Amino acid sequence: GDTWEYRIDPVNGPTWTQLIADAGAGGAGGSAGDCGLRWVQRMVFDSARSRLVLYGGSYNLGAGGIPLNDTWEFHCDPASPNYNTWVRVVTAVSPGNATWYSLAYDSQRRRTVLFGGNNFPGPGPTPNQPSNEVAEFDGVNWSVRSPGGIAWQNQYSAGCYLAGAGACVSFSGSQVTGQAPRTPGSLISPATLEAYSP
Repeated sequence: GDTWEYRIDPVNGPTWTQLIADAGAGGAGGSAGDCGLRWVQRMVFDSARSRLVLYGGSYNLGAGGIPLNDTWEFHCDPASPNYNTWVRVVTAVSPGNATWYSLAYDSQRRRTVLFGGNNFPGPGPTPNQPSNEVAEFDGVNWSVRSPGGIAWQNQYSAGCYLAGAGACVSFSGSQVTGQAPRTPGSLISPATLEAYSP
């Protein structure tokens, strides 16, 4: 649950600095100034607002895991009154329980884009379901999108934004929980590159 910063110092070289210590008592969903213990979440840097954006993940492991569908921002601008602090953003809409998704920041449209993932551990009779959902966060709220052309339900993938193409890209991953990632020659499918451009 702690937060660290990595810097390349011109004098001392690469340095890790702890910014927020693990409070230990934040529990699922975190507490004021601390996003709490979680795993299999993702975060990206919103360069327009100088904030890290973090979504979801899971608190605890296995069958006792608690799925999270909350949005947090870490303020990186020294001029911000919340500098070096996690602040929860309460949104009217969210992508739901999400882990192992890919996340990218579209700097042209100033949107954080979430693709795929898994509802692990998930409520109801069908947990561990991979998804092909696309959702966008504009700094205030999430919008769930329904673009054409997405065939794969995808989890464990990696994402990034290609400025030259104006598209968010998700690479590889797996369709089935517990199986190996997509690689050339695998039984799941060849490695795939999927692009999202609204």
